[in-house]
Amino acid sequence: MLDPIGAYNDILELYLSYLDTVYRLRREDLSQERQRLLRQPGNLMPEPFIEPILRYQSTDIRLEDCLDKECQNNPLKKFNREQRRAIIEMIFSGLFPGKPATGELSRQSVFSPYVHQVQMLQRGLKSGHPGIVASGTGSGKTESFLLPILAELTAEATQWGPPQKIICKTNGGVKEVGLSTTAKVKTVIDHRQCVH
Repeated sequence: MLDPIGAYNDILELYLSYLDTVYRLRREDLSQERQRLLRQPGNLMPEPFIEPILRYQSTDIRLEDCLDKECQNNPLKKFNREQRRAIIEMIFSGLFPGKPATGELSRQSVFSPYVHQVQMLQRGLKSGHPGIVASGTGSGKTESFLLPILAELTAEATQWGPPQKIICKTNGGVKEVGLSTTAKVKTVIDHRQCVH
């Protein structure tokens, strides 16, 4: 919103117009007095409260450029190309806004991430380097802590094999339980007389 005061005045005028239309008064002097009273701050609408928000510094790094390992200051350099591609696709599938792209990636960024988001990604991908992000509302703190977690999970998922059906023997016959993608799940289910 580029003009919050103008928007406030427009909304006030809309309400006053609505009230004059729905609750029309025959006497013009009463209508004008009602308008005067309702225009006073706190009667119909409170005074506008404007909170200035700092603009957060964006990085020079575009996440889709991180597909190439040679990208300067690449926070995803520890991953192979397939993993980096999967991570970037995941990021632009909802964590960050993305738009359709052509080429190896199906989506590209709408804007560059903030400096503190990339710093948290770099720090969070190092073993034993926890980080804390203290920043204002709308600065992307949630994305900051999710980026390294989701990057590691997405990279790991590229190594999983295809899902397998799990079928268990039950008192009533055979039942399909679901899909298994990890050995841990397979081992636990095997103890319940399940077959794959």
